[in-house]
Amino acid sequence: MWVLAFLGSATAFAESSLAQLYKRKTFGAYIGGPAYYMKYGLHKHWFGVLFSLLIIFAFALSHTPMHSNQICESFADTFGFSKIAVGVAITLFSAAIIIGGIQRIARFSSIVVPFMAVSYLLLTLVVLCLNITEIPGMIKLIVSNAFGFDSALGGTIGTAISQGVRRGVLSNEAGEGTAPNAAATAETSHPVKQGLIQALGVYTDTIFICSCTAFIILLSGVYNTADVTGIQLTTRALENFIGPFAPYFVSILIFFFAYSSIVAFYYYGETSVRFITHRRNMIIYYRIATLFFVFVGCVMTFDEVLSVIDICIAVMVFFNIIALLLLSPKVIALYKDYMRQLKEGKDPHFSASSMPEIMDDVDAWK
Repeated sequence: MWVLAFLGSATAFAESSLAQLYKRKTFGAYIGGPAYYMKYGLHKHWFGVLFSLLIIFAFALSHTPMHSNQICESFADTFGFSKIAVGVAITLFSAAIIIGGIQRIARFSSIVVPFMAVSYLLLTLVVLCLNITEIPGMIKLIVSNAFGFDSALGGTIGTAISQGVRRGVLSNEAGEGTAPNAAATAETSHPVKQGLIQALGVYTDTIFICSCTAFIILLSGVYNTADVTGIQLTTRALENFIGPFAPYFVSILIFFFAYSSIVAFYYYGETSVRFITHRRNMIIYYRIATLFFVFVGCVMTFDEVLSVIDICIAVMVFFNIIALLLLSPKVIALYKDYMRQLKEGKDPHFSASSMPEIMDDVDAWK
């Protein structure tokens, strides 16, 4: 996952810069993403429609269920609630937000989620300080298993790469084609600025947040516990350091992280539906499907959810990377324009006139 973060930051930069370049303004707000740079950048409307369909199905069938599954697993393990009861509650709450209050929950999440992330980082720092003598052994454990030095645990390079790529993309979304949908909505003076922010986000997610979880689990020693997976593994690990308060802290943390992700994924999917058609009834059908799979995720096992999501991500990455490779000259031109202005001591501002070949393809930068 660490290796993928360095590679993924490049794809995150490219896809988010392109999303900014080819974004469109509708109803006073910007909208964009892979479907738009496929349509306007590659001049292949069918490619955009295909990718939009992939996003719609992927989010409904895999991404949304995964996050509702984590909430249910955490609440069931911590509070003893029935997964079905939690699933019904999450579905109803999601319905209320999706139908009438996405902007409100987005503003709420923009405050709460960073606060929870910082709290988690501080907690990890405390754990590392309390176990500072164990850190060298932990690093050795990571490296020895990743590169197959410890044959007793069956670690191989191939397995490490496969698992790291799958979980890395799942976590930071680099190259998947999902984050650009959000990146396109930002207002910025130059597409590259947003690309750099998204690239930094990959490091923040994988190098810091994911590593925090790994360090806590490894230092606790619970990674060898049988039949404990997913969020339960993190909860049991934290119990070793902060006692009975751990399950409640993790449950609250997971709720805000996972629920804000459910709302974001719904938005990505609706954006894709609107790219294909503006028929109101199709939006309603998509909302119903989303809510249905929010509930389904709660009654599925964690392994079942992962098996579905791995397939969906692989297909999305495949088609998105093809588009990024074909549009790479545009990304390079954007980067050169940004760096030129920086060297001139300017705050970079992009104008379509600096790239005459795309004048007829861009809308927001004329």
